[in-house]
Amino acid sequence: MASGHYPPAPDSARALPLLARRGSASLTAFKGQVLVLNFWASWCEPCRREAPLLERFQPSLRATRGTVLGVSYLDASSDSRAFVRSYHLSFPELRDGDGTFAHSYGTNQLPESFIIDRAGRVVAVSTGRDRRALPLARARPRPQLVSARPLAPLAALALLGGPAGAVAPAAPRASLPAIERQVMCVTCKIPLNLAASPQADRERAFIQGLIARGQSEAQIKRALVAEYGRAVLALPSSGGFGVFAYAVPLAVVIGLAAALAVLLPRWRARQRTSGEEAAPRPALSAEDSARLDADMARFDWVVDAHRERFGVEPICRALGVSASAYHQRANGQRSVDRSRTSARWR
Repeated sequence: MASGHYPPAPDSARALPLLARRGSASLTAFKGQVLVLNFWASWCEPCRREAPLLERFQPSLRATRGTVLGVSYLDASSDSRAFVRSYHLSFPELRDGDGTFAHSYGTNQLPESFIIDRAGRVVAVSTGRDRRALPLARARPRPQLVSARPLAPLAALALLGGPAGAVAPAAPRASLPAIERQVMCVTCKIPLNLAASPQADRERAFIQGLIARGQSEAQIKRALVAEYGRAVLALPSSGGFGVFAYAVPLAVVIGLAAALAVLLPRWRARQRTSGEEAAPRPALSAEDSARLDADMARFDWVVDAHRERFGVEPICRALGVSASAYHQRANGQRSVDRSRTSARWR
C-alpha cells in the first residue's frame, strides 16, 4: 500500500454458507460495493464491543453502496445466530467453519476487518484495540496485503468514500499554522498567530490535541467554538456593535452610490450650460453697433432728465430695462449681450 499498490482480495470467489438462512455467497456477489469484511466469533469478547459500532455505521454505508460483511470464525452456528440477534445486526453474515477463509487473509487475532474497494482490492485493514489471539496451529502468516500500521475501526470506516469512487481520498491534514491564522485569542482580541499570552498557549495546546486525533479544520473550529465561544472565530454577534461592523460600511457605500446618482446628472447639466455660455457670441455689425449707441444715448438722456424727479429705478422700470444695466453703463461697463439690449430699446 505504501507504493500505491492495492492487491486483490484473496479467495473472493470462494462460496461460504450464509449464517441466517440456507444457501451460500462469495465476495463476488458484492461486486461494485465497498466492503468492510469483518472476522468475528461469539466467544470473542472484543468482538462484542465492536459489533454495536459496526451496526451503527451500517445505514450510512448502505447509503453509499457499501456494507459490512460479517464472517463468523470457528463458531457454532447457533451461537453465531444468537450473537447476531443479541446485537440486532442487520448486515449480511457468512460462516467460516474451518477457518481457512480467514487464514487466507493472514488473520490470527479477532476482531479484524479488511476494507475492500469497489474494484475488489484490499485498501486497508482495521484491527480492534483489544484482540483475542486465534489458535496458532490454525493461523498462517499474513500475506503482504497492507502496511503493517493498523487502523482504528472507525478510522478505517472513514476510507469508504462516496458512490462515485472506490475509496475517497483522505482529507487534507489540519495544521496548527493554518488554523492559527483563522482563529483569535479570546483574551488578546488578535489573531492567534500573533498572540503571545497564556490564553493563546492554551488555545494552541487545545488545537494540537485535536490535530493529533486526526480531526479536520472544520471539526477543530467547531470544537473551539464549543470550548471558547463564537468570539474565537472573530465573527460578529447577532446584535449590538457586531452588527454595525457589517451594516455601517454597507450603508456608507449605498449612501455614496445614491449621492453620485443624484449629483452626477446635475454636474453634467451644469457643464453643458457653462459650455454654452462660454461659446463666443457673434460680433455686431457696424450698422447695429451705431444704432445701439444711438438708442443708449437716448436712454441716457431720458434718465438724466428725469432721475432728479423720479429716481433711476422707476424710470428704468418704465423703459423696460433693469436698473443694474443702467448702473453698469454709468460705470463704463457695457452689457455683454448688446444685441439683446438693442432689441429691448427699439
